Amino acid sequence: MLLERFEKTAREGDIDRAILAYKRAVQVTPAEDPRHATYITDCGQALLRRFQLSGNLDDAHDAVSMLGQGSSAGEDEDDFPRRLAILGSAFESRFGRTGDLADLENVISNIQRVVELTPYSHPNMPARLNNLGNAFESRFHRTGDLADLENAISNFQRAVELTPHGHPNMRVWLNSLGCTFRSPFGHTGDPADIENTISNKQRAFELTPHGHINMPSQINNLGTAFASRFGHTGDLADLENAISNKQRAIKLTPHGHLDMPGWLNSLGGTFESHFGCTSDLADLEDVISNVQRAIKLTPHGHPNMPSWLGNLGHAFESRFGRTGDLADLENAISNVQRAIELTPHGHPDVLAWLSNLGYSWYKYFQHTWNLGHFDKAISTYRLSANHIAGAPSVRFRAAQTWAHLAQVSVSVDTRSV
Repeated sequence: MLLERFEKTAREGDIDRAILAYKRAVQVTPAEDPRHATYITDCGQALLRRFQLSGNLDDAHDAVSMLGQGSSAGEDEDDFPRRLAILGSAFESRFGRTGDLADLENVISNIQRVVELTPYSHPNMPARLNNLGNAFESRFHRTGDLADLENAISNFQRAVELTPHGHPNMRVWLNSLGCTFRSPFGHTGDPADIENTISNKQRAFELTPHGHINMPSQINNLGTAFASRFGHTGDLADLENAISNKQRAIKLTPHGHLDMPGWLNSLGGTFESHFGCTSDLADLEDVISNVQRAIKLTPHGHPNMPSWLGNLGHAFESRFGRTGDLADLENAISNVQRAIELTPHGHPDVLAWLSNLGYSWYKYFQHTWNLGHFDKAISTYRLSANHIAGAPSVRFRAAQTWAHLAQVSVSVDTRSV
């Protein structure tokens, strides 16, 4: 009851008291009692919820430990698949904070086991297939292994196939499938879906009680929907609505909340889109300040850190294009280099960062006439052209630039510097 009340009211202390009550129930219930494993799982679930709100890694470790105990008891019981699924959620949440790939491996193995134990016609099968697809997609974004993307797509497709027409979750499964197809091919989606997304998120926001713990998330999601519609319509009002909603979500989010860095980075990206329409330098300042804050709040080893560093580097490069300040170009180079260093070998994201880095080194050379900068531009474009993953068109353009710079290198070598 305390946990249920907390979810509705976010009353301070309820979740702490709920955890204490669950721990006490575990202590006084004999291990052979069938309720013992249930109490352990409930306690672990409450610890997981507190971790998701506070970001305290001790809660994540305790949740994984507690849920692991719950999942190891009574494998022949009907509740066993549910306990495994919750353990998978705990590993997934901890992975989101630490970036430890071993946690993601545990997510996949646990949910695969859940799917194996679930009858084909079970009403929860589509949801479990969707969760498995999400886990494979997360690993694809970390490793760049296309086999993971193919597994994600196949699981999302099975979830859709098993869901009755008109089921309220069908849109969720189709959205997962659409986003996964968009990952490698750049598809944009159906504008009608975006209209429905906005109306549904507005309705969800209206139905959320003032002060509810989920209010910031609802507002941020609404902002993201407006940003998506801008991508189709080009209507600046949508972009401004996206910015105002995302700013409000951040304002309502408590300090230390797990989602704060991601929302800050997302707000920075929306300001960057606004800059593309207005060329207002103040927008770039907002990009840089929000992404820098996101990076500052992100723990070392987090899987999103390279992406956010890449975004920050691009923002500095854009500001250099407006101001000509070499300090911005140096910041662009250092942030993109860090993004590359922190990204697993062969990841497709590295391709774009290498191309951006090559461009920055060449721009730096044009201002300094330092031959070392020119050599770095050539070597970076060479790495981009030969990268093993990513869009062939990007590699082709990198190869063209590499060839062009190699042709002019003789004249550069003889130039007075």
